Amino acid sequence: MNIEEIRIMPWTGQVPFSAISETIRRAHENSKDVSYDTTDITEEDLRERLANGGIVYVAADGDKVTGTMTICPQKCSGYYASGNAARIHYVAVDPEYAGNGIATRMLKECIRWAEENKIRTILWNTADNNHAAISFCQKNGFKKVECLKYKNVDHITVRLAYWLGKQPVSDIERELRYRKSKWKLTHKNG
Repeated sequence: MNIEEIRIMPWTGQVPFSAISETIRRAHENSKDVSYDTTDITEEDLRERLANGGIVYVAADGDKVTGTMTICPQKCSGYYASGNAARIHYVAVDPEYAGNGIATRMLKECIRWAEENKIRTILWNTADNNHAAISFCQKNGFKKVECLKYKNVDHITVRLAYWLGKQPVSDIERELRYRKSKWKLTHKNG
């Protein structure tokens, strides 16, 4: 495997959707610490994100899909988002290729796309027990901004933000607001 030969490209149907979904399945099948199903993506999901102005990136080693990452515009209201926002979805790297910088390369493409589309804030939601995703985000400049509880999932979701430009609040204020949102969710029933 030659990592330099892996191409990162926008998905326009040049590889079958089944190759993307299989990569997601393989990447997440052993993630026992993640408490939600990451393998239920459909081709309609991706096409809807494309129709709404998003872009799906695919990493490919020859004909083999080795990773995927999607970014789409998203309406957002929060102290941490000023101006246009976008959100990262459907992140996966084939386990055979993990640890070689593929996710970082795809993220750089997402950031470049966001800059070109005048996005001010990139958001990334993940389960609070998905330590690998949180660590990856933080290594790449994302900061925790709030905790959320969605009706259809059993876990607490951590929202992270990456700003293209000035961060709208100080790190101290952001950290206090993040901790307050987490405290509210963890002490809701107690």
